[in-house]
Amino acid sequence: MRMLAIRLTLTALSVSLPSPAFASDGVLEINQVCATSAAGCFAGDSASYPVTISQPGSYRLTGNLSLPSNTTAINILANGVTLDLGGFSISGPNVCTGLPVNDCTTNFGSPGIQAIQPGQYGVTVRNGSIVGMGGAGVHMLDDTGQTIYAMVAEDLVVVGNGGGGISLGGLSRVARCQVHRNLQSGISHQVQSFAADNDIYANGGNGLNLGNGSQAMRNRIRFNHVRGIGIGGSGFLLRENSMNSNQGGDGLPSGGLSTNDNICGSALC
Repeated sequence: MRMLAIRLTLTALSVSLPSPAFASDGVLEINQVCATSAAGCFAGDSASYPVTISQPGSYRLTGNLSLPSNTTAINILANGVTLDLGGFSISGPNVCTGLPVNDCTTNFGSPGIQAIQPGQYGVTVRNGSIVGMGGAGVHMLDDTGQTIYAMVAEDLVVVGNGGGGISLGGLSRVARCQVHRNLQSGISHQVQSFAADNDIYANGGNGLNLGNGSQAMRNRIRFNHVRGIGIGGSGFLLRENSMNSNQGGDGLPSGGLSTNDNICGSALC
């Protein structure tokens, strides 16, 4: 009887203690239920938003996240993190107006996904939507713009946020993203980075800001409030980009190299 009582007690304890949700492949899961619970989604995460990722590894959304006004969804503190949005959306109530955007109900507020620890590196965010945040959609850049590096954003839809669309540190890559109608510049990255196959439309700043020594290929940059490609550095390479109807101009910035197959307005440049 005593052994039975001990077993029942241990069983009760195991049921009551929260545990992280793992997919069959060992990926840690994030969803609305755990994100708003008292226990959080996994070790190191506290109650409610933001979901805090403090350990390296793979993480995946298993449902949409719906946020209150001006709230960060996911705060990444660790290096070596892959966050797969799983085709789901992170959405807030912010509404931006104008074409290109000139105002939002919340401006310059909290980003949707952030990785902003000095010296942070090796964070990938992919495969989903970030819409209606109070600040930037994805912000993986420290205040100095110098120490965060090797970040990746790919296959994202980033629309209607009250800051920039996607901002990354140096040695980074942004690819195959739809970045539309955000209050500030669409995509910004620092030195020696790479931007390819992005659609950058009607943002309130420049379409694309390049760091020194960066490359941009096959980006479609249209109807942004300032320039198509901003003057953010030197020694960059531009290939097969298309710029059209950007209010501050479609010409190529100085300080870089063009392979003469970019389109500025209706002509090669």
